[in-house]
Amino acid sequence: MTALKNELDNLTDLMKTQECYKKYRELLKLIQKDEVLYAKLNEFRKKNVELHYHKQTLKEEAHLEKQYHDFLTEDLISEFLFWEQQTLKMLRMIHKQIDGALTLDYSFL
Repeated sequence: MTALKNELDNLTDLMKTQECYKKYRELLKLIQKDEVLYAKLNEFRKKNVELHYHKQTLKEEAHLEKQYHDFLTEDLISEFLFWEQQTLKMLRMIHKQIDGALTLDYSFL
């Protein structure tokens, strides 16, 4: 397990050096300096996650985007959301690789 822990440490160190994660962290720190902006961003992100969790319709998604249109088109916000999505893609890629490589028996469920 020690070797695995070391490799995981190496992987997380490598992930932190990726442009998507560095940009995500840099922009997040800028946004967090403005409490109102950060609160509005989190409000949008929460609603967006809730819509996706509850398998929203295109109409509901369009309504949310219309509701936050001016906010989402601000350069800082749109850039942050882009890099956040890129970071999430990186995490999904890693998860998919691990999930595909390991076989567990869930037949008891």
